[in-house]
Amino acid sequence: MLGRLAPPTILAAALTLSLAHAVPPLQGRLAQAPPQRVFLGFRYMAGDHHQYAAFIRQARDTGALRMHDPFTTEPHAPVFVFPFFWVLGLLSRLLGGSIPLAWDAARCALAFAYVIVFWRFTAGFFQRAGQRTAATVLFAFGGGLDWIAVALARTVLPQLRTLEYPLEYFWNWSTFGTAVMPNWVWPALLTTVAVHGVAQGRRWAGPVSALLLPVIWLSHAYTGMVAYLLFGLLPVVAAARKPAPGGPGRLRLAASHARAALPALLSFLPVGLYLLWATRDPVFEQVSGNGWLWTIRFSLAWYPLSYGLLLPLGLYGAASAWRERTLRSDIVLAWLAAAFLLSVNPWYAPAKFHYLLYPPLALLAARGAFALAAGRGRLARLAGRRWAAAAAVPLLFLNAPVSLLRDLPRPGVDPRAFLSEAELAAMRWLETRPAGPVLSSYNTGNVIPWLAGKPACVGHWFLTVNLAPKLEQVMAFFSPRAELSFKREILRGSRARYIYYGPEEARYGRVDPALGLAPAYEAGGVAVYELQGQRGTLGGER
Repeated sequence: MLGRLAPPTILAAALTLSLAHAVPPLQGRLAQAPPQRVFLGFRYMAGDHHQYAAFIRQARDTGALRMHDPFTTEPHAPVFVFPFFWVLGLLSRLLGGSIPLAWDAARCALAFAYVIVFWRFTAGFFQRAGQRTAATVLFAFGGGLDWIAVALARTVLPQLRTLEYPLEYFWNWSTFGTAVMPNWVWPALLTTVAVHGVAQGRRWAGPVSALLLPVIWLSHAYTGMVAYLLFGLLPVVAAARKPAPGGPGRLRLAASHARAALPALLSFLPVGLYLLWATRDPVFEQVSGNGWLWTIRFSLAWYPLSYGLLLPLGLYGAASAWRERTLRSDIVLAWLAAAFLLSVNPWYAPAKFHYLLYPPLALLAARGAFALAAGRGRLARLAGRRWAAAAAVPLLFLNAPVSLLRDLPRPGVDPRAFLSEAELAAMRWLETRPAGPVLSSYNTGNVIPWLAGKPACVGHWFLTVNLAPKLEQVMAFFSPRAELSFKREILRGSRARYIYYGPEEARYGRVDPALGLAPAYEAGGVAVYELQGQRGTLGGER
């Protein structure tokens, strides 16, 4: 059965990639120290993963595809649609309710499928089976030269630690890193399927691309932007190139490419209608606009380090593809151009698009390597030497294990990946109480929607409406210096039914006794206050 999917080497590569990232959550478990540090299940970017878990919980508990924003208390409609989180919610229900278990299962399955899909995508780009296999292994495990900077910084040149910056975001730079994030792998996998169908001229390509691209957008809008832009650039690539002698002219070739891209581009209509409908809700409109506030961008100066040998090989392969003048080569060039242009844009979440540079770059790098070896001249002779091939292996493949293992000795686990047993017990108690928003600190609010199933007054920077003033209000509420009348006003404005007071909140102060509130729950240094008469739903509605 598996032999029909791919040859044994590819299956082994897919399995290795899918299992490799079982190491980080295992490290998280080994780094826990109950009762004060209990690992919650998410090793990297814990704050963002707790946000994902909140939406997955909504799907698990309600089965609804349309969701509320659980990190704000402003009344709003359930207009958030995340198909991937919805599927994981249903999966977690089947797996007994564990969201981290569903997340890990999805990560393993999707990483495996991503390699198989890419191997199928290589058909038509390489003449020999061995070349397809090599290209796929490069796709799965290739990387840049950050490992050299890490090795030197940890031994003889600690000044080079600044060069480890790209590795802090290693999921952006390679398939191996991206496999940490199943919510990135899933839309990238679907993008590869859509591109593969069009590149190979499959009969199903038009309908399938028209079906997949809206799902890609709703699953991960950043990937959706790359997908739509690459199909939009497909005729542009043809029009920008000098036509081959005796071949179709620029306009004719561009028109042919446009017809191939048209079903995918037309599928933006339902996406656009959804966005028009959803942005009528002020909460959706405001949090969607936060993408303009996140402008982290990786400078081009990092590319030689973070792509290493892949970069010159990829550029050589891109030049070869440019001369080929075929639909399959042009669509890979359009993909590379779309991901690159969005990754360097200065306005809208540029780092979010970067991981989609790697698939076309890996494919073109493999083509460049084989074209170089088959050519003539000094470079071809150099590429044919055994010592050169032996040197290329660590240059291309050492970054994957280093990126995975470099944090383990510290341990480098995000502190937000842990809670104490006392806090977990308070979350379980809060979970049993009637619906209503919870006032807490920022970090506590980040886990409350997932662990307690209640909306947080403040909890995630992207999804909390008017975050800055709300953070000030939270600090003022627990501060002993704020006026009592102001604290009462904060309670009224927050729509809170519960006040959570734990170690994070204790850093700011306490719940003012003058408010006349008694804890409804108190154990292990954690208290929860319930404000009688306050009511609310997941969306913060009264």
